[in-house]
Amino acid sequence: MQVAFERLELKYLVDPLVATQMKRVIEPHCVPDKHNGSLGAGYWISSLYFDSMSLALFRANQRSDPDRLKLRARIYRPDGDVHLEVKRKRGDVVSKQRAIVARATWVDAAQGFGRPLRDEPKQERILGSFAQLLAVNAAEPTMVIEYEREAFVSPNEEYARISFDRGISAFPTHEWSFDGGRKRLRKMPMSPDPRAASFVLVELKCETMIPSFMVELIRRFELNRVGYSK
Repeated sequence: MQVAFERLELKYLVDPLVATQMKRVIEPHCVPDKHNGSLGAGYWISSLYFDSMSLALFRANQRSDPDRLKLRARIYRPDGDVHLEVKRKRGDVVSKQRAIVARATWVDAAQGFGRPLRDEPKQERILGSFAQLLAVNAAEPTMVIEYEREAFVSPNEEYARISFDRGISAFPTHEWSFDGGRKRLRKMPMSPDPRAASFVLVELKCETMIPSFMVELIRRFELNRVGYSK
C-alpha cells in the first residue's frame, strides 16, 4: 500500500442514477478496486478526525486557506489496523502520508509512544510527524465520519482513481475511539438542498495532468466541483 503521494482531488455531487451511468462510461478505462464487495458494492471506511478546541483545522478548510491540514485515524474494518494520516492541501494539490499501526496500541502510537507495523525508516518518520503535528496543533478527537466507498482504478501506469461514496454519516466525539458516541451517529447532508439527501459524492483523483477520459467524464455529465470535507 502506498504510504505517501501527491495528487489532484476533484469532488462532485451527483444523483445516484448519474453515478450508475458514470460507472458504465469508465468501464473501458478502469477496473474495480480489489477491496470492492467487502460491504455491499464497495467497502467501509471510518475516520476519526483530530482538531483543536477552536476547530482551527476545520475553519481553515471552510475558508479554503491555500495551505491546510487534516489529521485523522482511519480503519477499513471494525477490528482492523489503524492508518494515521497527515493530509495537506496546497491549492488543488493534495499530499498524503500514512503510517500503519496496530489497533491495540494505536492511541499511544498516535501520541508518539509507539512504532509502526512496518519496521521502516519512512514509516517511523511519518508516525513521528503525525504525533508532532497533533501536539503542535493541540489536536484532540473531534469527529468520526464513516461511509461506504466503491472505487475504480486505471490499470495504466498513470495514477487515476474514481470513487463513489454513499451513506456518509458522522458523530461528534472526544474519545480516542471509533465507537464512542455512536448512538449520536447521523447521516450528513450532501447538500443544502434537502432533495439531495441521497446524492453520491464522486471523487476523481489523478496526478497533476488530468487523464482525457476524466475530462470527457466531466464534460459529458456537466459536472460542477464542490467542496466537501470528510
